[in-house]
Amino acid sequence: MTTWFNRIQLSTGGTAYLLVNYKNEDTDEFLLSISDGSKVWKGKFDEDDIENMRKTLKLDYESLLKKTKDALTCEYSSGLSYEYKLNSQRTEFQWRYAPDEDITYMLGSCAVKPARDPSKSMCEILDHCIDRNQEMKERLSAVQTGSPKKGLMLSSKKEKIRQLKSNFANGDSLAGTSHAEQEPVKAGVKRAKKRSAPDDDEEGDREKR
Repeated sequence: MTTWFNRIQLSTGGTAYLLVNYKNEDTDEFLLSISDGSKVWKGKFDEDDIENMRKTLKLDYESLLKKTKDALTCEYSSGLSYEYKLNSQRTEFQWRYAPDEDITYMLGSCAVKPARDPSKSMCEILDHCIDRNQEMKERLSAVQTGSPKKGLMLSSKKEKIRQLKSNFANGDSLAGTSHAEQEPVKAGVKRAKKRSAPDDDEEGDREKR
């Protein structure tokens, strides 16, 4: 079972808190707990509801299941928008897809009723918040602990890459090194030949002798 907890804005005004327990072992089932901060209402949206709703919307089952997850878990991209409504009698909860400000269509709804034990239901919500907060702390601690080592490894790899590029640019290869080493020798030979060639004055002295 997977659990999500989110704060939602109701289209009728006001804020509500939505705790969703999703079961998908043998069948798809969403168990909902909705609270206004003082009271809690519970409802269920299961596989049969999805099947009936998909026929109305003319969607395949998996497509509607995904949209239902997006809406009820609030884990969707910023380009998507959903609306939520809890009727005035607090007997039905609806969620709608809103692709445009003037266009909405209902994705699903479920009957809700007051929780038998509101205090217990509120404790479930608080327990989830505490567990989630602890989980996030542990993740953050793991990232902070592991990041220096990963940073050093990454820096070392980058340094090696830069060194290889520098060596290649400077001709630091077998062929390049041989060529570079041979050039000064050739130049030296040429300079030596120039120095060994006698000039005109030296030839004149030899003739006089």
